[in-house]
Amino acid sequence: MEQDCVVGLYQSVGRAVGEPLSAEDVSHLFGKVFHETSNAEEVHAAITTISNGNRDWTCAGHNVLHVLGEMEQQRVKSEKLYWERQLLNAVNYHSGLPVTDTPVISDQNKQGSFFQSSPQKTIHLPNMGIKEGMLNVRKAHRQSWARLVVEGLSSLLPSPPGSNVRARSQAWGSVTVSDIILLIEVKYDVVSSLLYTEMLREHYSADVWENLTSREQCEAEKGLGCGAGWALESHDLLHLAQLPGAFNMYRFQNQCWSAVSFLYELQTHCQQEKSALEDLAPRLNMESMKLVCLHIRLATHRAQREKDSYGAVLAARQCWESWPDVFSPQRAEQAAFLLQSEDHEHKVEPVSQIPCQAVLQLLVLTQEQERRQLIKLLHGFSHEELQGQGGTEDGLSETSEKASELRVGFVRRLQQIYTSTKIQTQLEPTIQNCGLQLLLDLLRLQETEALVLLPRLLNKSQDALQSLQEDFRTALQAQCLPNLLQLLSSDQPQTCSTNEHKSNLPHTSPAEDHVPSTQAVNEASEAPVQPDVCTGCGAAMASLPYLEVLGVSSTLTSGSNEQAKEETGNNAEELQASLIPLAWSKPPNPSCLAEGGPQTSENNLQQTICETYGEDHLQYCNSEQEKGELKVCAAECVSAVEREQAMRSLVDLQRRVEQRQQRDRERQLLKVQERLSIIQSRKLRRTSSEDFQQQKAVVRERLDQLRRERSYILQSKRDRNTAGFKELLGPAGQYNKIKENVD
Repeated sequence: MEQDCVVGLYQSVGRAVGEPLSAEDVSHLFGKVFHETSNAEEVHAAITTISNGNRDWTCAGHNVLHVLGEMEQQRVKSEKLYWERQLLNAVNYHSGLPVTDTPVISDQNKQGSFFQSSPQKTIHLPNMGIKEGMLNVRKAHRQSWARLVVEGLSSLLPSPPGSNVRARSQAWGSVTVSDIILLIEVKYDVVSSLLYTEMLREHYSADVWENLTSREQCEAEKGLGCGAGWALESHDLLHLAQLPGAFNMYRFQNQCWSAVSFLYELQTHCQQEKSALEDLAPRLNMESMKLVCLHIRLATHRAQREKDSYGAVLAARQCWESWPDVFSPQRAEQAAFLLQSEDHEHKVEPVSQIPCQAVLQLLVLTQEQERRQLIKLLHGFSHEELQGQGGTEDGLSETSEKASELRVGFVRRLQQIYTSTKIQTQLEPTIQNCGLQLLLDLLRLQETEALVLLPRLLNKSQDALQSLQEDFRTALQAQCLPNLLQLLSSDQPQTCSTNEHKSNLPHTSPAEDHVPSTQAVNEASEAPVQPDVCTGCGAAMASLPYLEVLGVSSTLTSGSNEQAKEETGNNAEELQASLIPLAWSKPPNPSCLAEGGPQTSENNLQQTICETYGEDHLQYCNSEQEKGELKVCAAECVSAVEREQAMRSLVDLQRRVEQRQQRDRERQLLKVQERLSIIQSRKLRRTSSEDFQQQKAVVRERLDQLRRERSYILQSKRDRNTAGFKELLGPAGQYNKIKENVD
């Protein structure tokens, strides 16, 4: 009997009996026998368990039956573990919260006939009539007030008969913290509505749900929303578990969760954003609060375009800790979800009559069009083309020049990512990993585009907003894809500045634009930093590290005065080694000494030192020159003893100059360390620990480099001075030898 089974298995895969089977063949047999899907990893895991490390063991003959049995046991264990984790996730998610002991009343009339078809899962809520009315009124109040804040009073009033209003003006008025909190709740209401629809579709099957009228679906979602809202407010897990579709399971990558836990997560995310904005509000002025509203409305439009609740929450979540830079905290998960999700046909929504809101909607549509085009290119790309072995036929339906340009840039960028990843990880990257990195870069570009565009919408006039709306509409219809083209034409798109996005945005006017703080920082960071000049030695110092940490340009060296000081310092550095030859290369003329006396020699030496050292050194050395070397220069005859005294004076002068240089270096180093400590304390509040450690390492490297350069300059100057002293002592030594010979 067992032999017949083995023969039948080999015949089903078209192999000879006794021939070793591959992992794909075993996976195919498992699907035919147990009607369950499997992959090669599960086959290898089962073979490893059975063989127990025996290399001579092969998956052939009767061993195939053992492998199939082991795979089935592993599947049963994993499924059992999966449901145990879901039970813990649903029951113990908020185990510390109290469960209400309010008497249970069944009110099915409020739920309609839709809930009566399944009495075992009917929602039982205490005082449901009052609770439902309160929750419905609160939700309607949120939506109406948010519409009033965003679109003004005219949006809630009916249009006059016979009027043909093309567009209404934006009427923000006075925005308060309460308005921002309401906008956050409206944003998460969009995600909750999608989740309620998925729960009801799972509970009543997709066919039954689609056959219902829109009014019945709306009533069912309203009833489920009231039940879920009351249960979440009272922390009643029992009533949450009784909701229709409460245990609808979601899976993404290695994670799994139920609808109940998803409801709790939505509530947690909403509370976190509201708390962050309440902490941020005291530091915001009216313009900044309006800008916050624009960011929230943009995220709301993005969530409304999603078909799945998980994709909607990924698009809706925002991080406010790094204000004014608002970004998605789950960008990597969003990119992975977009790659794995199917391309649904999105419904066409009417564009708002408010130009500002219409621009936001068109921006969302344009960015969505770019993502869909990139995902389409990724799905039509093979691993052979990634390695440069396949053909280069265009996978797009259109054959225009623009499509071919997109294809060529896409292949080039993907191959660059493939090569760099392979070099860094020493592993063979897959096309999914490369595509994920490319999609992440596109999401970064789109977020940067939004950061640049939103502040400009506040200060634009009505006509400028309408013109910008028409430009976006034209770009959307023509499929210009500006961010995607920039991504595929750039070698490093993730480091692009907001200036590039500003140039790509349609209909921009310099007089009307409001440049955000992020753009100012980027412009300052890209500006060339002029080197500082040491006041002691005149050497050009390296770029100060704290300027790179702060991200602003150096203001220490600006203007013609600083350039003049830099040139003077460089000349002083070049002529410092020749100080002794300038002073002593030509002995004083006896006739000049007789005519001019000490005053002539004093003036000559003072003029020489002024030309060599400059103004700063002259002020420092005047008193010493009058007492020391000036008296030596005024002597009528130059003897060996007088030369030695002059040499000692010059050595003392050089020592004082070096001491002053050392004090300047120490003072500059202390100033750098003080500024670094100030910058680091500021950056701690808005940077992560990883970025802080990286910046700290960069600062330490630059400081070490600065010390090494200064040590090298000091040593080179000492070598030149030593050589000059040796040249000076040469004539004196020869003079002594001649004198001894004469004696």
